[in-house]
Amino acid sequence: MFFTRVLFFYKKHRGTPGLLRAGKHRALPFISVSLKKHALRWLMLEQQNVEILSKPYLSEEEEFNSAKARKQQDNFVEKKLLERQANMMPHRTAKDIFTNLYKQRSWE
Repeated sequence: MFFTRVLFFYKKHRGTPGLLRAGKHRALPFISVSLKKHALRWLMLEQQNVEILSKPYLSEEEEFNSAKARKQQDNFVEKKLLERQANMMPHRTAKDIFTNLYKQRSWE
């Protein structure tokens, strides 16, 4: 009984009303050394990406129609379309369904 009364007054999560990072009593997050290392690593990675993207592999003349040529070479989309069509069931029309129904008719 005493234990349940103690648990009744114990609050697990203290809610902070309003916005945490605005106002007079702000709750700002603690910035640890590991967070700084992670941010620095992320910035270095972004810098490497910018350097790589600034030096293109293809020249502008080579890049001009390279996508079209690659599409014509691959035919990946057409292959996938043919595979999908091969797995499709044959089309059935209303005429086929009604002819099957008329076969089952019998006169008494």
